[in-house]
Amino acid sequence: MEWSEGDCESTIVQTSADRLMTVEKSAKTWTGEMVVAVHVGLRNETSRIYRRFSNLHRRIEALGRCRLHIYFALELELDDLEESSNAYPVNALRNVALEKAKTDLVFLLDPDFVLNPGSVDSNSHTLCELY
Repeated sequence: MEWSEGDCESTIVQTSADRLMTVEKSAKTWTGEMVVAVHVGLRNETSRIYRRFSNLHRRIEALGRCRLHIYFALELELDDLEESSNAYPVNALRNVALEKAKTDLVFLLDPDFVLNPGSVDSNSHTLCELY
């Protein structure tokens, strides 16, 4: 699915690899662009994480409802964006996703929050009309 100029809102998610299933549930209910920034720590198995999220991308795009954009943020790259610490870099990941979103309006979702399919279309349509 291609991004269209008529799209006014995106959903952005910052996550770690262990939240793949909840990201998939949200992507299945969303109609439009979803940008996901995935934290990849130094000790993580990068190729395994990439394969898992590539498979997710293929499954979601095949449904034809959601345009899923996945960006991998390596620990070393995040150190440049946020003060280095042992904490999960939520702010840096959120900023990566925000930079990649192509719309003016964004819904910032926690990775454990799953969108309600009944409210997504009507709420986003109303917001776009107001915007």
